[in-house]
Amino acid sequence: MRYALFLLVLLIWASCQQVSGDDQRIREEAKQKLVQPENKGRFNRDNDNTVKVTGPTTKIQFTETKYDFGVVEEGTKVKHVFEFKNVGTEPLVIQDAKASCGCTVPTYSNEPVPPGKTGKIEVVFDSKGRPGKTSKYVTVTANTEPVKTKIYLTGEVRKKK
Repeated sequence: MRYALFLLVLLIWASCQQVSGDDQRIREEAKQKLVQPENKGRFNRDNDNTVKVTGPTTKIQFTETKYDFGVVEEGTKVKHVFEFKNVGTEPLVIQDAKASCGCTVPTYSNEPVPPGKTGKIEVVFDSKGRPGKTSKYVTVTANTEPVKTKIYLTGEVRKKK
């Protein structure tokens, strides 16, 4: 009985590990769509969690990359807007902005920022359950050189009394 159960589990596991021909074809078609010229080469062709910019790049210049919010009481939501300027010659497109922690949430526009114009990334840090000194960052990925830029929120959270 144990042997039959073992074989059944092994068979199910093996079938889950194989990718059908249709699935493989669909994945390849999707991958090809991502690297078409209309996507401006901003996508990772190898899907290996790295970002490779193969299209035109520009330059981003933040007014500030670090914001110290000082001392706040635990449970306070700290909000700060990081402003940046496209100092290059191509439209700047933010592909992603990821926070170092789930307590920090960035929001940004998907609209291209023309050369010479400014854009904003709003970052909200929820201090609930996070007493003590803190330093959080957001990694901004765009069609810039370098591809990734970090912006930081720092400060101290006082334990709620």
